[in-house]
Amino acid sequence: PGPPYEMAPMFQESVVDFLSEYADGAIVSHTVRTMGIGESAMAEICADLLEKENPTVAPYAKKGEALLRVTAKAHSKEDAEKLCRPVIEEIKKRLGGYVYGIDSQSIEERVVELLKENKMTLATAESCTAGYIPKRITDIAGASNVFEFGAITYSNDMKEKILGVRKETLIEYGAVSEYTAREMAAGIRRVSGADIGISVTGIAGPGSDGTNKPVGLCFIALDAADMQVCEKIETGKNDREYNRWVTASRALNLARKYIEEKARKSE
Repeated sequence: PGPPYEMAPMFQESVVDFLSEYADGAIVSHTVRTMGIGESAMAEICADLLEKENPTVAPYAKKGEALLRVTAKAHSKEDAEKLCRPVIEEIKKRLGGYVYGIDSQSIEERVVELLKENKMTLATAESCTAGYIPKRITDIAGASNVFEFGAITYSNDMKEKILGVRKETLIEYGAVSEYTAREMAAGIRRVSGADIGISVTGIAGPGSDGTNKPVGLCFIALDAADMQVCEKIETGKNDREYNRWVTASRALNLARKYIEEKARKSE
């Protein structure tokens, strides 16, 4: 078959099993997915593991996240899995909260899963990401049970009218600021009635916003009944698509960290 969407499932469902009957042993790979830590820092923490021969551990950088691929070879798939398992657990232990998933799970899948498990809802207010966050959330089946509402408030006027951001805040600190992000997050939670409000404001590029603030500067904030927090992001890239994707990913990751911590405290 020519098109990849036809070839890929045929290969996975038929060819792999056929070829495995003739293989000399089995190879198993798992990917540990992290966010909020760079590839070099991740590799440094796991430096001794990268020197292993079976299983091997290899670092990879992806847009907005870093991965560690653990690959083992053995006589059977079961034996290869046994080799991988303790290494994956050691990686999770060392990297702690930076790890958000194993193998194919995306950050949006993890957030939707956590919201469902903890019976919580989420709403978003965005400027520079222009709907990336709810788009990615609603790509996941069942998201309608946990996603309340999304507002795209590009103009300062709409930030005031829809979200209740104070005019004084916008005048003194500007739309791209920690203070505006915090008020946006609080506003969307209040308007929607969701358990968690997430906001994003920044400069996606390629041009600046007429201030001396750099392209790639973004602020993401989370507002909940028991917490309000804001993170500053500076990608250093003059790439609109990259900046939007990474900022949306980090916003989802902020929600993930909050829900996981809240769940731990309630145990």
